[in-house]
Amino acid sequence: MVPVLKSLDKQTFSELGEKYQQLVTAARVRRLPEDAREGAIASVTNYGPLGITWGTPIPQPTETLIIGLGRAEKRPVWDEVTSQFKPKQMAELTLTFDHRVIDGGASGKLISRIVALLESPEAL
Repeated sequence: MVPVLKSLDKQTFSELGEKYQQLVTAARVRRLPEDAREGAIASVTNYGPLGITWGTPIPQPTETLIIGLGRAEKRPVWDEVTSQFKPKQMAELTLTFDHRVIDGGASGKLISRIVALLESPEAL
């Protein structure tokens, strides 16, 4: 059971976090209300805690897209300023989408925006 959060643009992060916790708790005991199981246009799946680095999640038939988040791990990244490799925590993000609804350009902009926000959460 995957809870569906609705009207995200009308809630604060604090409100979303509280609602999310309520729905996850209900889902774990199989008591998720029907209106919290329907109407999603997008999903996020996090297979990283299972040790999986990368995957291809498939959206449900009624959804337009799904974003998958893999396991975070430290990787060497070249630093132009210091001319040396530095460790950086990184994870793979995947985006699978219905091409009948969204095109490659729009999906590329979406995943780029998500990456930018994850790298600089203060921008939220």
